[in-house]
Amino acid sequence: MPAHLTLLLAVSSALISFVSPFFVRAEQSTTANPVISKVLEGQIEQTRIGECPYNEKTGLLYNHMEFSSVEYGDLSISGFSSDGLAWHASVQTSGIASCEVWTAELSPGNPLAIIVRKGGMDSSGGWDAQLSLLLFDKQGKPMPWQAISYFDVNEKGVQEIVRFPGSDRASIVVPIQEGDKFDGFAYLYDLFDIVGDRVQRITGVRYGVKWPLLPPNRPDIAGNHLLDTLSTVEPPPKDGQKSSLHRMKKLSGENDSDLTIEWEEGPPIQRPQILVEDQAEQGRLIIFGPTQDDLRNLVKSKPKAKVIGERCGWGHCEPLILKAVTP
Repeated sequence: MPAHLTLLLAVSSALISFVSPFFVRAEQSTTANPVISKVLEGQIEQTRIGECPYNEKTGLLYNHMEFSSVEYGDLSISGFSSDGLAWHASVQTSGIASCEVWTAELSPGNPLAIIVRKGGMDSSGGWDAQLSLLLFDKQGKPMPWQAISYFDVNEKGVQEIVRFPGSDRASIVVPIQEGDKFDGFAYLYDLFDIVGDRVQRITGVRYGVKWPLLPPNRPDIAGNHLLDTLSTVEPPPKDGQKSSLHRMKKLSGENDSDLTIEWEEGPPIQRPQILVEDQAEQGRLIIFGPTQDDLRNLVKSKPKAKVIGERCGWGHCEPLILKAVTP
């Protein structure tokens, strides 16, 4: 038997053997679950670039890419794709919460990804940590992704970014905490693959583990609509299908938390978590956590746009990415 198949079978057997006797343990972190702990042994080694807080300095990465912080701690990253167009990304951070920037090869043949992990600030015990990614296509044009969950860091980088034995794809483990401290918590785990510059949720068996990984004796969670999708891989257009882009009409709402975008056709959407704006002959602008002003400025130009992915929780879903094309 080939050596790599022997290794895969051994890993599968080890993971399965862990599930039954230990899954009921209380989990205070991802490593407390023995199945996930085994998966995290495949953590991808990342190179630490620096921290997010404002330091009045500009750092040079590679391929003419720069990163810096503005006065209030937000991270600014900019560069050029191979077509000569500029791109710029702004990531909301904070001078209070811990925040680190890493880089790693997450998609073979594509430029190195930028990984930003911001620590939590509420009383959830770290379950509001934010993981933001900039993934690049082969031309060096970035595409964002983001998840909020329990993401831990060590000397190698973000622990939940892994590669399974024998695979060239990077994967991300996203833990989900259900319940409360009064009735008790249940823990489940989603798995996502990095596919080029996109992220795809895995449903099925991967190396002996069925994903999403659910706690035993909780059939209600198996079909729970609160499970995040977060996938940004778009289905191929069907024959004769019209463009998926729709004209934006107006922005309603007074606060960032209750903003609604209306279209010329179709139902309205809530404020997206990330804005991607492709500006004609000017490049790409990416804003993690767009504000009311950001969206009002966008709507003024009446652009065409589409939603990519969604983030769901507490009974409702909101767009993950709004991708707009402006003249």
